[in-house]
Amino acid sequence: MVICRVSSYVELIETFQNIEKCLKSFGIENYTINNDFSVDIDGDVNLRGELTGIGVIPVNFGKVTGTFICGFNNLKSLKGCPYYVGGSFLVGYNELESLEHGPQVVMGNYSCHDNLLTSLVGVPKIIGGDFDCSHNRLTSLEGGPEIVNGEFAVHTNKLQTLKNFPKVLKNVYIGHNQLTSFEHIQKVIDGNFYFDADLLLTSPDGYFPKVSGQVYGRTSNDEHMIIFPHPLNCKSIGT
Repeated sequence: MVICRVSSYVELIETFQNIEKCLKSFGIENYTINNDFSVDIDGDVNLRGELTGIGVIPVNFGKVTGTFICGFNNLKSLKGCPYYVGGSFLVGYNELESLEHGPQVVMGNYSCHDNLLTSLVGVPKIIGGDFDCSHNRLTSLEGGPEIVNGEFAVHTNKLQTLKNFPKVLKNVYIGHNQLTSFEHIQKVIDGNFYFDADLLLTSPDGYFPKVSGQVYGRTSNDEHMIIFPHPLNCKSIGT
């Protein structure tokens, strides 16, 4: 890591110089190095695929006013990520098992798909845009966001329950999980709804949400995506 404690003026100068050298090597401009050696960026940060050789974020970012992109880097930790992201936060295709040390505020989309996540602890309670945590190893939504001001994609995980389901303002994707019920999902989905069609046979009546958009059910053999009429009641497919 470039960031370190300093005990003399000479080391302080060398540290600032090292941080600047690191930032310039990644083409990062419009930066401010703070007294605690964190780095604020006025604009975007694009480290996509740039850190595969080291697998860590080499400086401690503070506030990033734009989008922070750090996918395809073999990251195992979010240490060094900014605490504030004014745009989107994109860390898909890494080796993350946890989202701890991630940003506290994300004004745009938050994308952490295609990792090894087993928990959503560390995610902001409010996501400014879409939240995509698909293609992970999640068994629970505990610790996840409470409000998603966009789409919510949690398909292709190992969920057995929708407890702690957030308030979602757009499309919802819950297919490719181990669910047996729609229980705990929000009552109204203001967008499209994608799920496993078998849930219509196993979920108790009364839990299927009211959907303003299209209702898509994936068949168990993955060969078809059925567009269902709505309003739709559970078990109606089997009667």
